[in-house]
Amino acid sequence: MLAYHGREDLRKSVMERHEKGPVEAKYWVNSGEKLGIPEYIVHIKYVVKDYLTEESRERLPYHLVSAIAPGADLSIVHLKFLYWFCREELPKSSDKKYVAKNIHSVLRLLHESMEDIEHNRHPSGVCCNCEYALDIAEAVDDEKAYAAITLAENIARYIWKGMYFGSILESAYSCVENKEEVSERMYEKLIELIREAPVTERIHPPLKLRNFWKRK
Repeated sequence: MLAYHGREDLRKSVMERHEKGPVEAKYWVNSGEKLGIPEYIVHIKYVVKDYLTEESRERLPYHLVSAIAPGADLSIVHLKFLYWFCREELPKSSDKKYVAKNIHSVLRLLHESMEDIEHNRHPSGVCCNCEYALDIAEAVDDEKAYAAITLAENIARYIWKGMYFGSILESAYSCVENKEEVSERMYEKLIELIREAPVTERIHPPLKLRNFWKRK
């Protein structure tokens, strides 16, 4: 699935809609396939914005839809986003060795998963030891260490079992102290990854845009 199905006129329509006022999450979710935008983008958007400054919160929707290029392949942006968070933000939550071990396992899992998707392969079988992570998480007294390992476990479950992506983001926030500062960095990283997504140019048949945003 390519963003906006490669159509600049569809992106322009979406941007014009956002210029008129807020667009509710349910319209994004229900229209994801029509827009060619994965549902996880909506999850990130609506979880992150709750902790942003008022200025960033107001500009996020338009900034997001305008950053997505027609024809962009967004299929692994969420995995890159999680990889960045686990590598850059998660280690700050705890210096415990067993936390670092599980973070390393999840980074391997995310890396392999991205390669599998990019090369259209079946899952390679890299194992993040979820049972080990859960046992450790139940045993520790450190709240942040518990949260960090639980997030690692949830990411593995998401990749292998299709766990709800919104739950991953909620787990991520339980690992950090200053949610506002982390949210700003999440916002900036999401936009950066979206802009870096590879673009494929394809010719598509005309798309009727009339009543696209009308309530169904």
